[in-house]
Amino acid sequence: MSSLEVLVPLIKDHIGGTLGSIIVVTVILSTVYKSIFDSGLFQHLLIVVRFRRWKIDKEIKELTELIEHGGLNESVKLKYIEMRRALYLQRQLLAKEKRLEILDILSTYDDEMKAVSLYHASKKVISYNPIKNELRFKRGYQITASQARKHKTRALIAYLILALPAAAWVMYEYYHLIYKQSTSLESKVNFLFIFGIYVIWIFSVAYVLRCFLRRSNAYKLLNMKRIK
Repeated sequence: MSSLEVLVPLIKDHIGGTLGSIIVVTVILSTVYKSIFDSGLFQHLLIVVRFRRWKIDKEIKELTELIEHGGLNESVKLKYIEMRRALYLQRQLLAKEKRLEILDILSTYDDEMKAVSLYHASKKVISYNPIKNELRFKRGYQITASQARKHKTRALIAYLILALPAAAWVMYEYYHLIYKQSTSLESKVNFLFIFGIYVIWIFSVAYVLRCFLRRSNAYKLLNMKRIK
């Protein structure tokens, strides 16, 4: 923060109060992002992904040993082979889904990672049809393309209505802090507390609105391009 405390008066004097504050906020957000990255948070997330893959690899190895050296009859061996294939697809797709038939379908999309993401965001409104071997809307959730667009538009408007006032509050508090040129630890802690509440609020709003986008996401998934 010491370098920012030197930059803030210079930016305000040469550019002006309002524009200068906007630039300062941008610098602050960039600094916070860099600090989070340098702190190792993203590395920890990568470790989680690697651990999950390591766990799957371990299960695959154990199943392979069972299949090859377990003295199983053919029907039981086939069951474990299918379980191993599901694990391979889970690892490749980074999917939590365990049912092989659904993993097979998700792997047939051109953009399989996007398909997995949409599936997890909409699986409560879609089901698997074993007769046609396909995913489809559950009864009562079917929507058209125009309805899907309306759902997305309404969710976006609701998000902006709920998020922008919170963003304005954070901007006001930071603007007030800069103009008072308060360098006390209490002022900085108060602003960080407010910023923390803002981040929690934004993620909470996004999570709730995601529920309203389930049918829109399902429509998008079911109409994505697949490998023939």
